[in-house]
Amino acid sequence: MGCKPPPQGWIKANVDVSVGARGHFAACGGVFRDSQGVWLTGFLKLPGCLFCFDG
Repeated sequence: MGCKPPPQGWIKANVDVSVGARGHFAACGGVFRDSQGVWLTGFLKLPGCLFCFDG
């Protein structure tokens, strides 16, 4: 399994999201690769509680 590089001159973004069993917590991340399949940059976001309400 692997990443198929995009056409010459393009950048490909692969992203994924994970949500906890009850939907209260989540994380997302991604990676950007050039047409040679070389990693350019990436990100990770941990937003924490998704359904928090202040009383």
